[in-house]
Amino acid sequence: MELWLVRHSQAQSPSQWLGDDFDRPLTDKGRTYFVNQARLLLAAASNIEGVLYSPALRCAETAEILCEEIGNTVFLKSVPWLLIDTKFAAILSALKKYNEKCLVLVGHQPEMESVYSHFTSELSFFQPGDFKRVDT
Repeated sequence: MELWLVRHSQAQSPSQWLGDDFDRPLTDKGRTYFVNQARLLLAAASNIEGVLYSPALRCAETAEILCEEIGNTVFLKSVPWLLIDTKFAAILSALKKYNEKCLVLVGHQPEMESVYSHFTSELSFFQPGDFKRVDT
């Protein structure tokens, strides 16, 4: 499987956000940045069949931007196993249920880094809005 790992784009600062961390939205800068990133991802990816994302608002908004750029021709699904602090083994186990040839995961740091490192044996920090490919 061609798997694209995406860290959510720039969100409101946790120190300035008064609400629950789960509900932190993207900043305007983060939205604009990820529109450009989504276009780059689409130019690099094969035929994306689905986008799975953490239910946290910042991930949902990032995934929605990507699907808008794709043209909403793929499935978009919120999955709890991409939440912050999910054990790496749970992510790998959940991925086994998907047979698609090309998926995108939108999640958090360090979970995206852990998945990337597992498949590549490389360490790679994900900045907000970064994406990287692994083959499973």
